Formats: sequence, structure tokens, C-alpha cells
Amino acid sequence: MKTTTFYKGISWLLILNLLIKPIWIFAIDRKVQILIGNTAYGEYFSINNFCLVLYVLADAGISNMLNQKLSFYKEYDLKKLWTAKIILTTLYVIISLFIGWLNHLDIELLLYVVLIQALTSFLVFTRSIITAHQLFMTDAIISIIDKTLMIIICGTIIYSFAASMNLMVFLKVQLFCTAAALLVSLFFALRKEYKQSHVPINLKTVLIQLLPFSLILFLMSVHYRLDGFLLLKLFPGNGAEESGIYAKGYRLLDAGNMVGYLAASFLMPFIARNYNHTTLIKRTVSIVGQSILTISFSVVLFFLIFGSWIDMHLYKVSINYDIEVLQLCMLALPGYYLVHIYSSVLTAKADYWRLINVLIVSVLVNLIANLILIPLYGALGCCVSAILSQYLCGIWLFIRAKLKDQNFGKQIILSILFIGFLLSLYMSGKKLAIDGWIILGIGGIVTLLFILFRVLHWRKSLVSLS
Repeated sequence: MKTTTFYKGISWLLILNLLIKPIWIFAIDRKVQILIGNTAYGEYFSINNFCLVLYVLADAGISNMLNQKLSFYKEYDLKKLWTAKIILTTLYVIISLFIGWLNHLDIELLLYVVLIQALTSFLVFTRSIITAHQLFMTDAIISIIDKTLMIIICGTIIYSFAASMNLMVFLKVQLFCTAAALLVSLFFALRKEYKQSHVPINLKTVLIQLLPFSLILFLMSVHYRLDGFLLLKLFPGNGAEESGIYAKGYRLLDAGNMVGYLAASFLMPFIARNYNHTTLIKRTVSIVGQSILTISFSVVLFFLIFGSWIDMHLYKVSINYDIEVLQLCMLALPGYYLVHIYSSVLTAKADYWRLINVLIVSVLVNLIANLILIPLYGALGCCVSAILSQYLCGIWLFIRAKLKDQNFGKQIILSILFIGFLLSLYMSGKKLAIDGWIILGIGGIVTLLFILFRVLHWRKSLVSLS
């Protein structure tokens, strides 16, 4: 495979997703919540989070393993892996429905969400076959098919026949779009002829090897997603309504978290490929980490100062409690970025169990905090719990990674100066009653220039270390 093919494919993957996902989040998902109300959307949000926590049962890391094995061996007997995949996904559906029934969840709603997640797991599986055969451009296009169809179909309903939109319509369209994307993915995946390989497959051995990956995925899911479900079950008032309020802030947190995810997706293969170049790894992690942390603190500042303006423009209301939830929710963003960066470092170094130990403690802290705070403070309790556990996890992983660079102090000082400049910009804009869009635009331009400066600095570091 030519290196240019890989970078062209991954570049298009990032570009297409950065174009489509924000439209999906803000033009469709947000609008659906406004139309159906916080209570209906909150129940969906909680059940969806519950299903995402159990999602590890549907895959257990088989897709990632298949990608690696098929890339290495070219020909590979997929029958056993397909069988394992079908069995795992079936177990996922059954267990999710059973636990949902025990918790008195809406079974019809739960069934749709579980089926969507099951189809998504098969979509990930077939995409791993496609990428293993170096069809990166094909995978990039397939990655946005479901969301693109959702934007077209739901967008037509929302902006032309708004009265027809309800939660069931939303879920049915989502199920259809996911199935359509899966069919396209299957078409390309099955075009390849798979032969019996000389490479033996022992499923028991494979599942044992996948244990640390599955455990990491499960712990991450619990850490990120369980609070939405607990809010539905533990809040003494209207749990669905409270979950809907929390979803408004979490949607923006999830959108902002894309930057951390993309940074981690770059760092992990980079560190793995340059494993023996310790100085290069330290310098790169330091620059990337400090850059996205600076961006995250800038986002937090904007939300703290312009929370009311954001709530009004996005949700057409400005309620003090909703604004507080929105602001506290975004306050967890730097913690999420820390976890993304330094968990990718430990994963690239194959230091799985050290990562797992940190995640176990962080999940316990998050769970205990939620059990105490949700009955008292509702969505605000979820936000506080996330702040406590995410920062604990991120700082602890930073210490465990042991990658402090000699230029770390300079990076910190530069970041503090940049944040101070943005703070003065935001505060002056607020004091002078300058429109939030103007401040957002200026802050965005300054941030892009800051990122460009850091990228050039990183490239200069690469040259000096080569």
C-alpha cells in the first residue's frame, strides 16, 4: 500500500465526518429534541446511553482484531469470526432487552435503540474488512452514509412537516438509514473472495486476547454513558425531563469531544510507529496535549461567559437551571481531553492493565458520586460527578504515562498566556455587549492561528530530532 493512499483516505474520513457530524448534531438531533420535548428526548437519551454501556457485548473487540489479522494475512477464514459476531450481537440484544425489562424501561423504545446499535456493530465489523483491504476512500464514504441519509430524510420532515416528527418516526428513520449503510458496506466487503487460510483460528484464544480491549471499552462506556441512565432511574422527580435537560449540555460536550477523539486517533498509531523514539513521543504528546487542552479551556471560558446567549440561540429558551447544567457539563471537557490523550499513550505502549486500573477507580468514583448527587441535584449532580472522575482519570493517566517533556514548562506558560488573552477578549465582549457571534468568530480565528503556530512548532521539532 502506498503511504499517500492511506493519508488520502484518512484525510477524507476526517473531512467528511467533520462536515457531516456537526450538521447532524445541531441541525437534526438538536431540532428533534426541541420538537418532541425534553421528557420524550430525555427517555430516549437515557435508554440510548444504557445500550451504549452494554455495546461491548456486541463486538468485544473482534472488529479491531479482524482488521489487524486480515491486513497481515491477506486471506483469512472469516466463517468463525462471522459466527462469533452473530452470537455476540444476539446475546447483546437479548441481555439488553432482559435488563431493560427488569428496569421497567419502555420496551418498544428499547427494542428500536438496541436494533440500531446491533446494526451499527455489524457496520463497524464490515468496515473493518474494507479498511483491512486498504479501501480507505470507500470506508470514508461509507462512514457518513447513515448520517447523510438521516440529514436528508429527517431534515425534510423537520423543516417541511414538523408536526409529523415524533420519537418513533425519528427512530424508524435512524434504523432504516443504519440498515442502508450496512447493506452498502456488505456489498463492498463481500466482493472480496475469502479463502481458507493456513492460519488457524482458535476462538477461545482470540477472546482471551481480546479481554483487555473489551474491558477498556466497557469501562470507558460506563464512565461516559451510565450517568444518563442513572439520572432516569434515580432522580426523584421527572427523571426523563431531567435527562432531557442533561442531554442538551451533553450534546455540546459530545460535539466538543470530537477534537479529543481525533487527536487520540492520530497519537495512537504515531506513538506505536515511533515506539523507540522517546524524545519524539514526549515532544509530540506535549505539543498535542497542551494545544487541545488550551482549546478546551477556551471553549469552557466562552460557555461560562456566554451561557445564556448559547442556550437562547440553540434551544430558543434561557432558563437559569438549564444554563447551569450546560456550563457545568462543558467544564468537564478538559478532563475528557486528558483521558483521550494519555489513554492513547498507554494503549499504544500496550500498557493495558495500568490503564484498566486507573479506569476502574475512576468509574467507581463516578458511580459513587452519581449515586449520592443525582437524587439531590439531578443533572447538576451528573455534571459534578463527571468533573470529579474525568479530571481524576486524566491527571492520573498523565502521571502514569511518564512523558513529561523538557519543554513542558514553556508549553504551560504559552497556554496560560493564550487563555488569558481569550479571557480578556470574552470579558471585554460581555462588558461592551458585543454580539456573541462576533466574539465567537474572533476567538475562532485566534484559536486557528494558535493551532497553526503549534503545528509549525511541532514540524520544527520533528526536523530537529531527525
